[in-house]
Amino acid sequence: MKYFVEISNFQEDFLKNKPERSLDFSIFSIETLGKYQNGDIPAYKTNFYQIAILQNSGKTEVSLNTTPFGKIENSLFFAAPGQTVSWNFDPKQRGIMVHFKEEFISYYPQKILDEFPFFSIRETNLLALDQTREQEVASTCNSMSQLFLSEEPHKVPMLKAYLLVLLFQTKTIYEAGSKDNVQKSRALKTVHEFQQLINKNYVKKKNVEEYAQLLNLSPNYLNELVKQSTGRNAKHFINERILIESKNLLSYTQKDVAEIAYEMGFSDASHFGKFIKKQLQITPLEFRKQQTNVF
Repeated sequence: MKYFVEISNFQEDFLKNKPERSLDFSIFSIETLGKYQNGDIPAYKTNFYQIAILQNSGKTEVSLNTTPFGKIENSLFFAAPGQTVSWNFDPKQRGIMVHFKEEFISYYPQKILDEFPFFSIRETNLLALDQTREQEVASTCNSMSQLFLSEEPHKVPMLKAYLLVLLFQTKTIYEAGSKDNVQKSRALKTVHEFQQLINKNYVKKKNVEEYAQLLNLSPNYLNELVKQSTGRNAKHFINERILIESKNLLSYTQKDVAEIAYEMGFSDASHFGKFIKKQLQITPLEFRKQQTNVF
């Protein structure tokens, strides 16, 4: 499975063109990307954020981690750094792909996952667009695309402004379909921060106590806040994140179970096997065999 640290690496590999200079931002048509290997983009990870505006065709398929989304039509798709994505584009698919690094809008004071939770690994990562919303988003992206290809001397700061417009347009759509996120309680904000810490530390930190310490909370109080906001205990979310990445490695790589166990921070393959068996009721190899028939 390929891992793209730089946006330019993705362009060189899938778009077959080398950008004149490396930016922390890129925008291009999905029609261009869909020409690669008849639209089949094998599983990959990135070190940057991805937004796809998918218009018309309902035959395009995308998988995020090990969750498949099929028959996508008039939708927005999101992926954060570290998530595993694969595509099977319909030849008639239209739309735009936006890539950016967090540094590109680092001047904006809020953290991306705090302000724009639709990038979170806990979310559906796919938003349906009605005709009005699709036109609004497409208009912003088309303006951004034209600017990106222009020789405008103030192009970079203008692109940053356009990107924020797109993100806030998306946030409006997201909030309209998720009333729980319109007014975040202190508890929910803490849960989001907890989930961000899990994303950064799940390999090395696997206990609630470790995250409670990072948040300056007692383990019991952290559990209480998480339970109050989600109906699940804190340990559930730690295990869930470990499981997502474990499933990615079992599905998309040829690494043996011992290698994956080490990469996931387990002391040995036996402990890793027990974890997978407890979560999925099957062994790692049984899960891999199942996925071979799916992907």
